[in-house]
Amino acid sequence: MLDDAIVGTDLYYASLYYPTHIRESLCALELARRAITGINQQKIDHSVANIKLSWWWDEVDRYRSNRPRHPALRQLRKYRALPEAVGVDLHALVEKVQTQIGQQPSIEQHVRLEDIQSMNEPIFRHIAQLSADKEGDHDLVLKIACLNEMANQLLSFLSQPQSISLLTNAVTSVLLDLSSTLSICSKTLRRKQTFFFTLALINRRVLKITTKNITHSQNRVELLPITKLWISWRTKFWG
Repeated sequence: MLDDAIVGTDLYYASLYYPTHIRESLCALELARRAITGINQQKIDHSVANIKLSWWWDEVDRYRSNRPRHPALRQLRKYRALPEAVGVDLHALVEKVQTQIGQQPSIEQHVRLEDIQSMNEPIFRHIAQLSADKEGDHDLVLKIACLNEMANQLLSFLSQPQSISLLTNAVTSVLLDLSSTLSICSKTLRRKQTFFFTLALINRRVLKITTKNITHSQNRVELLPITKLWISWRTKFWG
């Protein structure tokens, strides 16, 4: 079950206080997005990446005709909490990833924010609309979502041989950008968009730890469950 796959993860705590149908739909869409965009970040042959993307194209076709096999897309169909346009946007996402095959993000490129926004904005819009009745300040919500993705991509470089100075500079830059953006977001906006902001606060904590221990870090730091729970509760009820 999809629920079993996310228990204890950042997605679990970011969606913890939503009604069941919203929580499961949020996690399902985000898992599908990550699975598709992650294909180009894997160290696999281009032909294998293309096969995986072809499978996802067919799977989104099946989703649009109400016959999905992937657990995340089946979850989306279970509740129908999202508009039918999400299928079109998932197809567009597959196409965008296809154009990037062979052009894997690197620290030198600094996983550019504008590229992340261009690729993910339609899906992030669906998530924002599902996670709150109104998006509030759309620009800030979208930037937080993109910075979350940037942080996740940069942290994935920890397990790869990289220049420590380049990695340190990149992680520090994203940490500063995420912190400054969070500082101008109102408590009301944070409470309305608990999903994105809980992820952002978890990522900020992880980035801070990483910058202090980057020479010894080989994998992404995982916060204790009680820490994630505290961040989730604080975001929901305090902002």
